Amino acid sequence: MESEMCIPPLKTRRLYLCYKYCLKVNSFSDSINTQLLDKLYSFLSNRFWLHKKKPLPAICHNEIKQNAMSSSFPLEMFTLDTWVSNINLKTIIYSRLDSITGSKSQYPDHRALKCEVLQELQRKYNGYHAIFTDASKTAHGLGTAYYDPKNKNYKLHKIKNKYVSIMTAELFAVSQALCYAFSLNIHKIVIFTDSQSALMHIVKSAFGFRGMSTAYKILDKINRACSKNLTIVLQWVPSHIGLSGNEEADKLAKKAIFEGEEANILPRYSEVLRKYKRKCYNIFKEYFDERSLSKGIWYRTIQCEPPRIPWFYATSMNRQQVVSACRLRAGHMPVKSFAYLMRKVDSPNCDHCNKRDDVYHRLIECVRYADKRNVLFTNFKLNINNVGVLQSVLADPKSDAAKMLFNMFIT
Repeated sequence: MESEMCIPPLKTRRLYLCYKYCLKVNSFSDSINTQLLDKLYSFLSNRFWLHKKKPLPAICHNEIKQNAMSSSFPLEMFTLDTWVSNINLKTIIYSRLDSITGSKSQYPDHRALKCEVLQELQRKYNGYHAIFTDASKTAHGLGTAYYDPKNKNYKLHKIKNKYVSIMTAELFAVSQALCYAFSLNIHKIVIFTDSQSALMHIVKSAFGFRGMSTAYKILDKINRACSKNLTIVLQWVPSHIGLSGNEEADKLAKKAIFEGEEANILPRYSEVLRKYKRKCYNIFKEYFDERSLSKGIWYRTIQCEPPRIPWFYATSMNRQQVVSACRLRAGHMPVKSFAYLMRKVDSPNCDHCNKRDDVYHRLIECVRYADKRNVLFTNFKLNINNVGVLQSVLADPKSDAAKMLFNMFIT
C-alpha cells in the first residue's frame, strides 16, 4: 500500500528532506549552517567514522555543493529601497482580461477571441507604447526575447543552465523589457507577456513570499518607475491566438536558443531540488522493482512503477469506492484465504465454489458475482478469455469500467 499511497520508504523520505534542507541552507550566502556542514563533512575522514554510518546531512551537503545555484544574503526582498509591501501593484500588473472568462478551449473560434482581445487592449492601452516578451524552452536550452513592434527593436538571450525553469526565463524577459523601456524616455509603456504564472509570481513576491531574484529586480524597476512618475503596466495576453506582437516574440524566443546573447542566470534552490526529487523517485522505483519480486506480485501486474501522486487525488469517487479500489488493486481484500492465515476460519475455500477464496477467484471465478461480472463484461465489451483483462481495468482506476468493478465489491 505504500506505493498506492505514494509513500516511499523512510530512508528515501529522509534523503529527500536532507537534500531539501541542504539546498535551502546553500541559498543563503555565508550561512553559519553551511560552515557547520562543511566542518562536519571534514570530520568524516577521521578513523572514528571508518566503520560507522556517516551522517546524511553532511553527505547530501557535499553532493549539492557541485551545483551552481543562486544565493544571497540578505534576502533579495530586503535589498530594495523600500519594503516590497509598499509597492502598489494593483494598477501595474494585470494577469487577466475582461474579455476572457474561461480557458482557450472554451473558444473554438480563435479569430473571434483575437478580435475581442484586440478591442479590449486598444480600449485600455490607447496611447501606450507596447513591448512584447516571451521565453521558449527545448532540449537545447532556454531562449528569451522582447520585441518592440513600433521601433522594430528586439533583444535575444539564451540560458544554458538546464535547471532554470521556463518561468524564470519569462521573468528575465520582462526584466530586460523594463530596462529597454527606461531607455526610450516614454511616459506610458505596457509590456505584454503570455505567462500568467510569471506575473502572479511577481505579485506574490510583493507580499512576503520568497520569490525569484529576478522578481525582485522587476519590483525594484517598477518602484523606480513610480518614483519618476512613469506609467508602467504589465499585462497578460493569451498565447497563440494570432496577436502579431506575441507571435513575433515567440519566434524570436525560439531563435534566441541558438543565436541569443548568453545570460548567466543561476537556478533557484527550488529549481535544483527537482533534480534530487527525481533521484529519490528513482531510488523508490528501484526499491519497488526489487520488492515486487517477492511481495506485491499482484499489484505489480497492475502498476508497473510507483505513481508520483495518488491516483485518487481530486477524484469524484466516494470513500467506499476508493477503499474498494485500493483493496482490489493491492490484493488485500477481506477474503477467506487471508482469514485462514490469521486462524479466524477453518478453511481458505469459498463457501459458494469450494475453491481457494482470493482476489483472483472473486474477480474471475466466483459464482456469487457472476451476474454483476457478466453485466460488466457486456457493457464494456470485455473478453474474459483475454489474459489480464481485469488487471487492465484496474490499471485505469478512474475509468467507468473500473468504477463499476469497485462497486461490485463495496461492503
